[in-house]
Amino acid sequence: MVDDGSYLEDIAREITYYGLADWQMDADVCAAVFEYKGGAFGNQLRSRSLEVIKYMVDNCLVKVGELGYNENEVFTFKPWPGTTEVVMERLRQNWPENMDFPEGMGDIFWVSNTELGDRLGRTHPEDVE
Repeated sequence: MVDDGSYLEDIAREITYYGLADWQMDADVCAAVFEYKGGAFGNQLRSRSLEVIKYMVDNCLVKVGELGYNENEVFTFKPWPGTTEVVMERLRQNWPENMDFPEGMGDIFWVSNTELGDRLGRTHPEDVE
């Protein structure tokens, strides 16, 4: 079977579907990749997850960042600044190659749907809107 990359959109649809309700953490992205790609582990899980994140950022489906308090002391999603390359480099640095699954919930990154991501999420077969 030739892998044409269409799986990237399928995984992105899954992540953005759940992103309609709330921000998605690193473990959510890994779980979607793991389930879709039939049990990737270790560096393979990391590299495939990074590939999916890059696809989503390149296609303006999500912003990558972290959770924290803003200047008004409201707990919120805080997108990381910079180009796709800058964000991906930060991800690679925060996610060691020898780490299998992210150890803590949201320790490495979170993603937040954009308007385009919401639109893609609404095309998920389980969406009832």
